[in-house]
Amino acid sequence: SWKTIQWKLIETSLSFELVSSPPAPIGKNFVAKMTDEARKARAAALEDKKKRLEELKARRARRETAPPSKPKANLDEYIDGLLNTSAPASNIEEAEEAPISQPPAPETEQSALEELTAPDKDDGPAVPQVDSAPPAPIPPSPEVEVFEFGTQTLEEDFPPEEEDDDDPVDTTKPDENDGDESKGGDENTGNTEDKFVEIEAKVLSTEEKQEEIEKTPFSSFLNTTSKKMERILGEPVLADLLVNFVGETDGIDDGSKSKQGLQDGSNYLSARQVFEHEKWTAGRTVTDMDWSPFHRELMLSSYDMPYSSISSGGGLLSAITPDVPPSSSLAPRSGELQSDGLTLVWNLAMPQRPEHIFTCGSPVLSARFHPTESPLVVGGCQSGQLVIWDIRAGRLPVQRSGQGYPLCAMQVTDKPTGLATASTDGKVSFWSLANLRDPAETIQLQGNLSCLAVSDANTVFCGDESGIVIHIPAKRKHVKKLANPKHFGMVTGVSVKKKFVLSTGVDWTVKLTKNEKVKWSVVSNSYDYMCDVQWSPVHSSLLATASSTGVVGLWNLANSTEEPTGEIVVESDVGLNKIRWSVDGKRLLAAAGERVHVLSLADDVIRQKEDDEDRMLKQLT
Repeated sequence: SWKTIQWKLIETSLSFELVSSPPAPIGKNFVAKMTDEARKARAAALEDKKKRLEELKARRARRETAPPSKPKANLDEYIDGLLNTSAPASNIEEAEEAPISQPPAPETEQSALEELTAPDKDDGPAVPQVDSAPPAPIPPSPEVEVFEFGTQTLEEDFPPEEEDDDDPVDTTKPDENDGDESKGGDENTGNTEDKFVEIEAKVLSTEEKQEEIEKTPFSSFLNTTSKKMERILGEPVLADLLVNFVGETDGIDDGSKSKQGLQDGSNYLSARQVFEHEKWTAGRTVTDMDWSPFHRELMLSSYDMPYSSISSGGGLLSAITPDVPPSSSLAPRSGELQSDGLTLVWNLAMPQRPEHIFTCGSPVLSARFHPTESPLVVGGCQSGQLVIWDIRAGRLPVQRSGQGYPLCAMQVTDKPTGLATASTDGKVSFWSLANLRDPAETIQLQGNLSCLAVSDANTVFCGDESGIVIHIPAKRKHVKKLANPKHFGMVTGVSVKKKFVLSTGVDWTVKLTKNEKVKWSVVSNSYDYMCDVQWSPVHSSLLATASSTGVVGLWNLANSTEEPTGEIVVESDVGLNKIRWSVDGKRLLAAAGERVHVLSLADDVIRQKEDDEDRMLKQLT
């Protein structure tokens, strides 16, 4: 650096003067004077360096916005220029008093810092060093993500090895069959017996088994896992009921299948399945059914009280105990199998066990899925109460309304913001979904009501036990008894589509009216009671009827008004109570005694043509 070069020049000057002239005596005052002047020179040099450091810091602050500097000059040229300068002073005093020439400022900040902070390499007087700028920050190392991957195993799969300090270390190659229980030889038999210890299984007594089964963790685990397995095993059944397989013969030749299909109507079906449970539904009668508006594989059925039981105090006590089992549990508590009211939620994949079980202290005559809340189920009881079950709260109702006369029918209204119920004392109640404790409006009719239907325009049609159909408009101001249809006996079913009103009665007839005029009427050939009738929700001219002989009649009025399209024998010895179409119009629920039949109709039956409605109107005129 330039300081080193300066000190070299001074030393060269001193040696030249000593060689050319005789040594002069140096006194103490002279030495002290030289020392003071050297200290002052060094202090001035330090102050100069501090000023230059401040300038460098200011230049660094300006460099952030200033354009990049030019490449620095050649250092070799700078040193050559210093060496070519004039000779130093002839004596040491002039050399000390002469100001030290400063080199030009380096063009870059980094080179200036190197010159200021570089140490002297000669043996001359040391110049105090000034602290240099902080070192440049080290760039951060790239982040390395580390994760662990493991597999859950049982402890007995990896038994701990026993340590034995007394045995010498075996350095020989282990035998390939070592540790194999089936080939355990004379060698190392003691170690093998120590590693694999057989533990005898404890045989539980009957009381201990029952105690373990009744524990909440075990029962919850068993119920959840068994349901999952049954859903997996029931996937073929679910596929058959939800998908129409056209052209399958099931291993039967066409002639045999055609002959059998003509007898029981199976040629009009693509699949069928029966839903019942030997404990919960035995001895009961299905009173109502419904399809879930949220999940097409779920359906609902309500039941009357068992034939051979009357509600006892034991069942009532069990109903008010705080220990309420979950609705998804299949195991009954004491007295629950004999409860008066029962409502089951079925899954099409599990025909032999219900998805959820709900009980009540009164027989359930009508039931519906809540139209807006999927966990809720609404039921109408014989006690006149409107009850609500929640699958998250157990089997018992979470809410009840006031008591009254039996609620024989229930339908969703106002698309869908409310419910309409009919009671046997002639009262029609309209309920708001926001408050199901008390009805929002009530209309008292003359006669004992037996059935109820709601049209798309929110008009209500009620059938009574005297054979009359009553019309309640959407504004509910003018209630009118219709002159037609009129049956000679109790009206068992009512269904409405647009302005066409279907009704059935115990007088063996099915009637179709429009504007109080009978457009079509048919009498059962075998003079059987007609128990229910329903329009197809998607087909404009297709309807289904249910008779007391266990036969479902399919009528396509666009093709014929005299003969049904087909008849399906559900059960030959048990009458049908109710029928209910699915939302997509491809499946039909039929209640026969304690069993619920799911009928998946063939594609030829449910397929609709563009002119079916026009042809039906032509047939009816």
